[in-house]
Amino acid sequence: MNRPLVKVVMGWLMGVLCVELTGSQWLWYTCGFIVVLVSGVTFISSEVRGSYLLIALTWMVSGFIYSITMLQNVSELPINQGEDVHVTGTIESKPIRDGDQLRFDLQLSQIQHQSKWFHTKERIRVVIKMESFEQWKQSQQVQRGWVIQSRLHMERPVLPRNPGAFHYRDYLQQQSIFWIGKGTGLHILKQLGTESSLMTWIDQTHQLFADQISQIYTDTEVQGFMKGLLLGDRYDVPMEWEEQYQTLGLVHILSISGFHVSLLVGALFLLLQYVGVTREKSAWMILLFLPFYVLLTGAEPPIVRAGLVSGMMCLAIAWRKERDILSFLCLAAMIQLCLEPLLISNPGFQLSYAVTAALIVGTTPLAERFPYGYKWFRYTLAGACVAQAASFPLLVYYFHESSLFSLTANVLFAPFFSVVVLPIGYGSLLVSFFIFSVGAWCAQGLTWVIQLSQNGIEWVQQVGGHLFSFAHPNGIWLLVYLLLMVGSWWTWVSVRYIYSKIPWVISGVWICWIGFGVWGAFWPASHHEITMIDVGQGDAFFIRTKSGKTILIDGGGRLPYPQKEWQKRRNPFDVGEDVVVPFLTYQGVNQIDLLVSTHGDADHLEGLGAVVRRFPVETIIRNPLPTISKLEKEWVREVRGRDIPIQIAPMGQVWEIESGVSITFLYPDLRDESLYEGTSNNAGLVLLFTIDQKHILFTGDIEQHAEEKLLQSWNLPKIDIHKVAHHGSKTSSTEAFIHQIRPRYALVSVGEKNLYGHPSSEVIGRLQQAGTQIYRTDQMGAVTIRINQEGIQFSSMLQGKGSE
Repeated sequence: MNRPLVKVVMGWLMGVLCVELTGSQWLWYTCGFIVVLVSGVTFISSEVRGSYLLIALTWMVSGFIYSITMLQNVSELPINQGEDVHVTGTIESKPIRDGDQLRFDLQLSQIQHQSKWFHTKERIRVVIKMESFEQWKQSQQVQRGWVIQSRLHMERPVLPRNPGAFHYRDYLQQQSIFWIGKGTGLHILKQLGTESSLMTWIDQTHQLFADQISQIYTDTEVQGFMKGLLLGDRYDVPMEWEEQYQTLGLVHILSISGFHVSLLVGALFLLLQYVGVTREKSAWMILLFLPFYVLLTGAEPPIVRAGLVSGMMCLAIAWRKERDILSFLCLAAMIQLCLEPLLISNPGFQLSYAVTAALIVGTTPLAERFPYGYKWFRYTLAGACVAQAASFPLLVYYFHESSLFSLTANVLFAPFFSVVVLPIGYGSLLVSFFIFSVGAWCAQGLTWVIQLSQNGIEWVQQVGGHLFSFAHPNGIWLLVYLLLMVGSWWTWVSVRYIYSKIPWVISGVWICWIGFGVWGAFWPASHHEITMIDVGQGDAFFIRTKSGKTILIDGGGRLPYPQKEWQKRRNPFDVGEDVVVPFLTYQGVNQIDLLVSTHGDADHLEGLGAVVRRFPVETIIRNPLPTISKLEKEWVREVRGRDIPIQIAPMGQVWEIESGVSITFLYPDLRDESLYEGTSNNAGLVLLFTIDQKHILFTGDIEQHAEEKLLQSWNLPKIDIHKVAHHGSKTSSTEAFIHQIRPRYALVSVGEKNLYGHPSSEVIGRLQQAGTQIYRTDQMGAVTIRINQEGIQFSSMLQGKGSE
């Protein structure tokens, strides 16, 4: 079948890829296009010349549109970072209330700068911190369509401060949002009026359904789950459930997906025909219903895609035309990309179209090759295999991990939720509006089913060793993966006999290539690597040796502060879960060989809880003090519950990690009675690493007393890299100590704009007088050091690279 729309999409993707690779260098891009066009006309046979020229023309057009869009996608507001301004505008998105925070997108109409008002149509993200429970209750009244005036503190979205961190600035720029306006107190929002629109009515209808779900489901966790499943309200889904579903690759169940839309449309079509409506009239009725449903459930890219494709299918039925779902999918993609060219960078958009296209092309031929089983089972299994294979490269590229149980979980749970829970959920919701008792009775039965399935998901998720990390893949790995994936599928569906060796060989190579993505990061490298992870006001250091041995020293953390129930966020920030674990996952770490806890303060220990829950740990080294704080006691209890051996640091001993890498335990001395007095800082571990004859000194949070003990007990060598003690506090890094070790480089792990004034100007002055080059996380983000026999090379997230 001739599918010109498929060729158009191919050309569009090629044009976008060229722009990304060339950086919009139009001279080279245009010359290359002319060469391709001329060679196509000259050398390509007439049978394929038309397709070639169509792809080439689309390639040029898409490259032009994408480049122009990128060049125009900049802020035009005449303001500076950190400036306070008055703004007037209309609330464009549905306000989201998360604990003591209210956020929404504001379509500006005017902005005041230097006492002058400027007209603008730019959008900003507004974040308001509420000060009281009364304000929290009043925030429920804030709605889309409000015209407001407010004074806001304007900031640029933050840049990622660690390798693998979420790029919030890029995420907002894809939505043409370049500024975040922050304020404190709901009183700063002055309502000037209300602009009624279709979306205002949609929001009211959405809230009506949400309130009805809350009434018919008595279990609060199931309430949130059903709001996510039926209405796309992910913020109502319990965070613990979402994390479990995400781990098993089932997170698409918790929100409206394209499959949900397709299933609903199919059910409505059959129901209308059952009551006697003709096929054509049924198609027109569903076509009128689809826009309302897409808007009601959030209009995310997968929902829009499914709505467009379903609408085209309905049109084909209504007009009695041939139905080519692959062409419809391509047309839907073109419609979305023409309206929003930057949408192509959205992971949800990419996953939605990649998986759907793979299912259309690959499911039926593969299902027909399975020799055994019922037809429904063969198609379910084939669809799950195709979806997993197509989504895998995107998942590891953006999220860097995958579960061995993902395929099995999708085969078992996804059809169950889509075919059983979803129809009953919609049915009970609609029935409850007419006969509440019947709807509530159905909801209670469904609650029992959901809780039973949730128990199964929790049991599967708790099985250890199923979650693997993938180092960020490069273009070559992705290209080879796609070639092997397509080759494996092609041989399975094309070879006459299923027992032929060819499909098995190619599939085996494909699996080995996936394994290389898991374990390739641990192959011998040309250098050792140390990363000072930016955990804010805390410490966390990751070391990977040439042979792939992994060492983590502390995990960062925050000092706890009491919060009232209304102030608690749905997903409160956790340094371990939100910083350290994503960094380790991005690095492709699947095991921690040695975990060092220097002492029990929260800013060093709190993040290690998430680490031991996510990664297998071979050995833990901690300081000799008994556990004192509640946090440390809970952490030690969890570690022992996981059968991880804990050792007390053996002062004076040298551990050989591998050839050229050793650790000397310098401190503390158990015979020092002062260790058990005062704070735990002076009982923290002090480690001297020797890596390719370079000396790296880690001093934790030790203060003057411990530094004096070190000078008395050891003849310390000249240090190449010194981890400055206690975040640069003036109680540490005494003149005598710095004079003795005379470090070439100093690492200061410190929070930006911290309340303690760290690092002390006195300490910085001493280091500078010693000729030490200083690297700080508050100014540079994460700092990575690569060490080999040839020297030391530094790089940082925010300030580029340097070497000795």
